[in-house]
Amino acid sequence: METALPDTIEYLRLLNRKERFHLLCEALGEATFRLSECFRTGLQSCLRDSSRGDASIPPDAFVAMDYHLDWIGMALRFAADEPERPRPDLFPPKRIANDGLVSGTQQDVDLLVAFPDGATTHLVMIEAKGDTGWRNEQLNRKAERLKWIFSGDRPWSDSITPHFLLMSPTRPTSLTKRGWPSWMKPNGEPLWLPLPLPEDLVKVTRCDHDGERYRHLSVNRIERRMG
Repeated sequence: METALPDTIEYLRLLNRKERFHLLCEALGEATFRLSECFRTGLQSCLRDSSRGDASIPPDAFVAMDYHLDWIGMALRFAADEPERPRPDLFPPKRIANDGLVSGTQQDVDLLVAFPDGATTHLVMIEAKGDTGWRNEQLNRKAERLKWIFSGDRPWSDSITPHFLLMSPTRPTSLTKRGWPSWMKPNGEPLWLPLPLPEDLVKVTRCDHDGERYRHLSVNRIERRMG
């Protein structure tokens, strides 16, 4: 039986250098992140609504936070180039031609969930906003980058299924979606899940007084923004 692109998820794990991920694992006494049953069920339902994600998300799905797009691109490149399981003695490969998969920027996704399903590996990239609103400029730049990584002529185009999902307290209503590939906006809109926030959160802002800039502070409850 045909299987997913060899060891894509293992390369994702090897490239995950995010300090906060390993700090949280150490602080919580866990070897890795695990999706809760509630979140996994909601995410799976959301993916199925897209008509591109009818697979079941396993309890041991790969989960990482603040995952760089450079690392996603290289994990796919390594998995496509190396038919065998990654071994420590294979690293570090040298003089790899850079075709734009690595930009050297800090562009990332807030949460990455990856899991195999037969001949396919699903990559679920999640962006989240809480108090702040969505910015079209930021999302459009990210869409351009993702379109390049997952373009149709890549060697992984038949074995990787990417998904893009937004999470926020309220559903976004003013996104331009300029240049977004169709897989990022199935049925014309991005996938969305609610991100609950406690009702009593507050924020501190600096404010003017008597002509003096930022002389005083103001403490206010946060508002649920419409993106």
